[in-house]
Amino acid sequence: MVLYVDGPEIEVELVVDAPANRVWELIADPSLPSRYSEELVEAGWGDHQGDEPGIGSIIKGRNFNAAIGEWTSSSHVTAWKPGEVFAWAVREVDDSASRWRFELEERAGQTVLRQHYRIGPGVSGLTRFIEADPANEEQIIAERLVFQETNMMRTLEAVKAMAEAEPLDD
Repeated sequence: MVLYVDGPEIEVELVVDAPANRVWELIADPSLPSRYSEELVEAGWGDHQGDEPGIGSIIKGRNFNAAIGEWTSSSHVTAWKPGEVFAWAVREVDDSASRWRFELEERAGQTVLRQHYRIGPGVSGLTRFIEADPANEEQIIAERLVFQETNMMRTLEAVKAMAEAEPLDD
């Protein structure tokens, strides 16, 4: 049985026919997933030290889900290695509502692009549904993972299409 306290997680992966630096240009924009998500309405950079984002930078987000309503969140960048990894924790770093991660692995001119999602361990909108119906915790989690997997794959497919198209003029 999969429980919330176990930190259920999923990962999606796609091969992109473009170099990692081109893919990085796209995924390093925290607003990107909001264009393809059924829940994330908008996201963008909040505070960060210096001129460039990095570990400790803040991402501000606004979400909407018909079952929960609208909410805002602040996420903390936990990994930032240009061309390789961009990860963040929603709300608190040590007791996050969820954790997200993009990973890029360059292979002979192509890039393996992965997006990872982990639930918890901190309180989230999902915990309210589990507390109201603990007998169905596993089903609630399964439905959430499928929902996020669909949104994540939609984002990766869009990144692939953009990265494989003609590069944008600077």
